[in-house]
Amino acid sequence: VRRAHVGFVRALVGMSGGARMVSAFDEGVFRQRGEVHRLMYDKYSLARALRDAGFSGARPVTADESGITGFAGYGLDAVGGEVRKPDSLFMEAVKP
Repeated sequence: VRRAHVGFVRALVGMSGGARMVSAFDEGVFRQRGEVHRLMYDKYSLARALRDAGFSGARPVTADESGITGFAGYGLDAVGGEVRKPDSLFMEAVKP
């Protein structure tokens, strides 16, 4: 659906399918724009979620920082000193 027609199509979806269909339509439009995340965390809420899941020592780290020996060499989130997604949040915690 082209951007100019989204409101019109959304109204039609609402008339024929109700609120649940509008919600599904909105999510589809959201995902077509390249967004795949349903939640967004900051360092405080992610640390709390990690603690609630049984992890300890949650702390923010850089993309190539870890308590794992040689972690930077794996090139998971940083390659050649460049972070793949600079707006990402990186946290590390341990499960006792």
